[in-house]
This record gives sequence, structure tokens and C-alpha cells, in this order.
Amino acid sequence: MTRFGEAQLATKRNLNEAVMFAAKELFVMVYRKLLVVFTLCWMLTACGGGSSHGGKQSVLVTPSLGKMTQVRIDIYKADGEAHLGSATISGEGHIAVSIGRYQGPVLAKLTALENATYFDEALGAFVQLEEGTTLHAIAGDASSLAITPLTELAYHLALIHDLFPLDESAVGMVNNTIRMVFAPYVNSILSAPTLLGDAGVGNLAEDEHGNYALTLAALALIAEGDESGRPAVATLTALTQDIVDGRIDGRAHDEEIANIPYSSFSADFNAALDEAASR
Repeated sequence: MTRFGEAQLATKRNLNEAVMFAAKELFVMVYRKLLVVFTLCWMLTACGGGSSHGGKQSVLVTPSLGKMTQVRIDIYKADGEAHLGSATISGEGHIAVSIGRYQGPVLAKLTALENATYFDEALGAFVQLEEGTTLHAIAGDASSLAITPLTELAYHLALIHDLFPLDESAVGMVNNTIRMVFAPYVNSILSAPTLLGDAGVGNLAEDEHGNYALTLAALALIAEGDESGRPAVATLTALTQDIVDGRIDGRAHDEEIANIPYSSFSADFNAALDEAASR
């Protein structure tokens, strides 16, 4: 599979250098954002929190660890606080959330409800997702988006660099940073991945959706033997702790992180990609 070979070559690059370079770029962006804040507020509806002059619209949201059930989706304006709309996903795997006439960057938040489940690619089965578990995604004026471990990492980068209220350029920079580090062979981390665990899904196609699903499967496989019984969640939890200082090195601000499921993320991720592809 040519795409997967290219992906492995790309992920063998130094992940720490990629994230640290992105951090410098984000710092420059924050500085520029402060200089042109009034211009941005005029150009983008997000700063003023206003509505567009168009008709009502909705955002199609597809969450995946694989497929997730019994989760609530909330959409917020660029400040991350003003609520636009919500909807609950039962078994369909995705949902359209009405946001009225608002146009501009959004924050999407997933919250696990009672009896929430997700399909863990490492286990090949649906497992219980702890009630109250949250995942996020940030998007610039999107009509559709995914919520995945990669969008959660992008959300954490946005928090680290104090990018709220969001503007479209900052959202693009953060999302693309995570894409380049973890999934250079997909076009956008906001694309909807193929939902492993869905009854209609057999083999993964070698396309945007299948390649994204492969990445998520590999992340789960990294923690395949985790004692929690939720490998995908275990890897994500470790990565959100690890990325807090802009490096993926098993440490947070020079302190070792306990019980992480990888020794060298780059090497372990490449091995997991091989295994996921072979499966």
C-alpha cells in the first residue's frame, strides 16, 4: 500500500522538531493576531459573535475512536463559550447540529452520556466509555467536521497557545500541525474517518476516510495491552499529557509521565501502523 509506506516515512521524521517548529509559528501567529485584532473582528463574524446574513445552517459532526454511541455534541462560537446548538448521537454514528445563522470558527465538544460506547480498533469490539468523557474539535467556518484523538490534540495546542477566541488562520495552523505530525497522508483531520465498528464497514478503502481510520486504529494498537480495557482512550490520555510542553517525549515539563503506553512514540506508532495495515 503506497500511501501507508509514505506515511511511515513521514512519521519517522522527528516529531519533537515538528511540534516545536509549529509552536514557534503559533507564537508568531498570536503576536500578529494581537496587532490586527480589529481588522480580524471586522473580517470574521467570530469576534463579534454575530450571525451571518445567510440562511440557517448546521454542522455535520462525525466522532470516532471508532464508532461512538450515546454521546452529546455541543457547538460553540469562536470564544468557546457562547453555545450555538446541541444534538445526541445514538447509533447512527454522526449527527447534524443546527447553529442558526452563525458563520465563523467553531468549537465542537463531545460528551459521553450514560451507557456511551465506542468501537476500540485494538480490541475489535465496542467498550464502555466513561460517562463525562470529553473530546473536542476546532474548525474554521465548517459545514462538517470530525471529532477524533487528533482533533483533541489540536484543541490542546490551541489552549496551550491561548488561541481563544479562535480565528480561521489560527485554526488552520493548529489543525495542520497535528495533521503533519500524525497523519501526513490525509488532507484534513476534520475529514470524517471511516467508522470502524459500523455494520456496513468491511475493509478500509485506500482513500482519505480509510487512511484516517487506519491512523486511529494505530493509535489504539499502541496501548493494546492496557489494563484499563480501553486502549484508544489510554493512548489519547497519554498524548494529551505529553503534548502539554510542545514535545512528544514521554515527559511533561521535564517530569516523566507515569504509565504511558509507548516508550518511543515515533517508533511505536510506525510499528502500529504496520500492524493496522496488515490487519
